[in-house]
Amino acid sequence: MPAYLNNLHTTSSGSLIGLSNGSYVKVTYETSENAPAVVAGVCASQSYAVSEADYQTVWESETDYVTAFSPSKKASSYLPKILKSQFPDAQSGDYVVVSYNEAGQDPIFNAGGSDEPGGGEEPGGGDEPTPTPSFEMSSVLGSAAAGDAVDVAGVVMAKCSRGFVVSDKTGSMLYYAGSSFDDTAYSIGDQVKFSATVSVYNTGKQLTATTDIEKVGTQSASYPSPKVYTTSELEALIAELLGEGYVMPDAIYATISGTLSVSGNYFNIIVDGTEAVQGSLYWPSSDMKEQLTAMNGTVGSFTGYITSKSGSKYVNMIVTGYSAASRSSRAVEIASDAHEVIYTYNGSAWSAADVTLLSSEDYASMGIKDFNSTTLFTYLPIYLKNKFPYAQADDVEYVAYKLYDSASKTTILNCSECTFDGAEWKFAIRNTAKAQFALVKNEFIFDPSVVINLPAGKNLEPSKTFFQTCTDWVYENVDVPQFASSSITSGVGYVTSYGNNEYYSGCSAYQGNVDLRAASARKQCASGYEGMEDDEVVALMKKRFESEVCPGALSKLYPDAAPMDGIDLLYTINFVVYNGSSTSYSIVYKVVGKGQFEFVSCTWND
Repeated sequence: MPAYLNNLHTTSSGSLIGLSNGSYVKVTYETSENAPAVVAGVCASQSYAVSEADYQTVWESETDYVTAFSPSKKASSYLPKILKSQFPDAQSGDYVVVSYNEAGQDPIFNAGGSDEPGGGEEPGGGDEPTPTPSFEMSSVLGSAAAGDAVDVAGVVMAKCSRGFVVSDKTGSMLYYAGSSFDDTAYSIGDQVKFSATVSVYNTGKQLTATTDIEKVGTQSASYPSPKVYTTSELEALIAELLGEGYVMPDAIYATISGTLSVSGNYFNIIVDGTEAVQGSLYWPSSDMKEQLTAMNGTVGSFTGYITSKSGSKYVNMIVTGYSAASRSSRAVEIASDAHEVIYTYNGSAWSAADVTLLSSEDYASMGIKDFNSTTLFTYLPIYLKNKFPYAQADDVEYVAYKLYDSASKTTILNCSECTFDGAEWKFAIRNTAKAQFALVKNEFIFDPSVVINLPAGKNLEPSKTFFQTCTDWVYENVDVPQFASSSITSGVGYVTSYGNNEYYSGCSAYQGNVDLRAASARKQCASGYEGMEDDEVVALMKKRFESEVCPGALSKLYPDAAPMDGIDLLYTINFVVYNGSSTSYSIVYKVVGKGQFEFVSCTWND
């Protein structure tokens, strides 16, 4: 811009020809300042990491829990309640960046049974799953025979790496898909519909789908009481399963106790007191295999659906849970990944914000750990083009990202509004702004006068930092020498016991404003305003702000500010005063020495 102005000044046909030194030019130009509320909100957001106590609440146990969400305990279902509890004073438009862990599998607890499971009612009895009103279960599985074609509408009750157990109103049966089955595509409680044929394998009935499986919803999986098998009852069961021509009428929800023996893909339950029969955990699903492998040698009770037999002594069970006899009270360990998401509050509830938040994996793919002023404008448009390959012209995305601030030498969370022009993503330019340039020694230079905007509101920057600096100045220069205060939170003197606001001049880092309520000032420091009327208190606080506190804070925040030859270097501060209602004012200071500021004017004196 200075080069452009110099050209207009020195060229014979230029519009700025003839201006003398000391002249000022105000230039109007496009800017992305005054961005939408979502951008300002995200930039002022707080952070929250889901705690162990939160996860215990999610899993409804102080012992049977993992420090992560999972397919059956989705983050989106619990984060609104957690944030409502953690931020009871949230205001509409507040934003929070939430950090949490998420596992790709469900942990194994004592699901479907107890440490002392009771005796038996099988699926199809009085405890069948209760569907949601919009989902009507079929009544075909309990009576289906080999060769039958059936239309199944049921609930996924157990999973293995070869299929799942589905229950309808009358019974339960294994849907068998084979080694290509992706068990991660299904969750316990999924409501499914499909057509199938019934066959028999190893004395157990199973379904082979003849149509695609349609997932129509989810519900709570309500298990019946398991049939608890003694050693002798298991021996009788295997003898029955080995009978010529015998076919199980239904899958049996049961509990088998013994020692888990893991060898490769074989997960067997060694039952005490017999060599005639063993339990066999049939092809454990991916979300159980790792945990069961780690349990090799564990003595406990295993609960699930008995669906068939193998060989001459193995009773095949698709496991839903276990109870280890020696298990201590502790969180279950399970592999999980770290995630971040932005939530916003609408005045009554928290919900996921419509903001794209870059992850650590995104930065790693670019070979950086955060953006700077160069990489931001180079990489972010490419990132958006890859993430939204089907974007249409005029599409808008709000993007939150880590940005290295060279001034403070810290990494901050920033947010930008980006628009797609049909070919490329660009940073939105929404407004125009003005900047002042001064002609000094026949050269235009940018007038480095500073405008500081201090928005009112809790924890908003730069208001929080500016007014905390004011409060610190009052503590150090007034409370310590006058009241012998030993701590900024002592409450002795003008600074309150919160340590983030003061009534010497009214600065509040908590509210981001100047509080000029005379009654509040007297309440905090009665001796400082003894015998004064309200208007006298307010006038004194204004004077202190103008001549002591504000210039003191500016000296701390801008110690390198120095006068310039030929122009006045001005600092203009736009701020809000609260005295029962909020009013905006502007105060101006001139730099008169290095780190020294002289009061010029304030609009509250107009």
